Amino acid sequence: MYSVNNIPVTPGVPVSITLNLNFTSAPSSNGNASLSTCPSCGTHQASKTQVLNAFTTSLGPDAVATVESSKAASVNVEETSEKPTTVPVCITQKEVKNNPAAILIGEGTEIPRWKKGTVIRFTTLIKMGFDSKEDAEYATKHLITAASEWNKLNLGVRFEYVDDPSTANFVLVHGGDQGSTLAMAYFPNPRSLNYVYVYTAAYKAPGWKPNMWKVFCHELGHVLGLRHEFALEREKGMPAVRLGAVDPLSVMTYRADPPTITENDIKYTQLFYSLPATEVIGGLPIHDYSPALF
Repeated sequence: MYSVNNIPVTPGVPVSITLNLNFTSAPSSNGNASLSTCPSCGTHQASKTQVLNAFTTSLGPDAVATVESSKAASVNVEETSEKPTTVPVCITQKEVKNNPAAILIGEGTEIPRWKKGTVIRFTTLIKMGFDSKEDAEYATKHLITAASEWNKLNLGVRFEYVDDPSTANFVLVHGGDQGSTLAMAYFPNPRSLNYVYVYTAAYKAPGWKPNMWKVFCHELGHVLGLRHEFALEREKGMPAVRLGAVDPLSVMTYRADPPTITENDIKYTQLFYSLPATEVIGGLPIHDYSPALF
């Protein structure tokens, strides 16, 4: 054990944070990943403008239609009596290509987070995999609720729903049926466009649909740079660094009850975002990212 700013830190575990710099596939209309490189040269990373233009060229102008903000008000976050019967699954970290394991071979040694003042703008693409406009609106309302919960922490970084996908840092899309997996997100990075996926189980697995906003609380934790609470024990292929105390009830863990943001989540995420950009945690330097605009 050692400490950062007098807060206990254990080497080798989460603010549970890692790299996720290469997963950039854009979804096709049926939810499958299909576009990850420049459509012109096929080599470098496609820009947001190129991706959105490719969608409209291939699928028509409606391909980038979004849920209007006037219909995307947050939902009532009061507890539902409907409880899930299965433990959730999130595969965000399964998609990590560059991660702190690279530290062992001298590459990619950093802890990503967003630069102070960053506004993480997002929208929902109705035509990207959703069975109906109503399903897209339902998920959007729950995602906005989750964003509002994280915004309450006043991290100096906030989420904001927008109507125009060209101004979004990420888009919510439906990724089809992935078995028991509910959703997938991403970690801080310099890309101009990222994806948060909601899957069929989030709608159809017993008890999860009314608790979808809690699933999104977990996913937005990843977007802020947080790893799974159990990363050290169950994800040893992707080493992490722990900042603060172990919290078995963290929003970043899996359990039968829907995840909620705990007091420890609040305390240590606020600490994480309060640390100077020059801070080193568990041997890893913090890297502050700003979303690319185009």
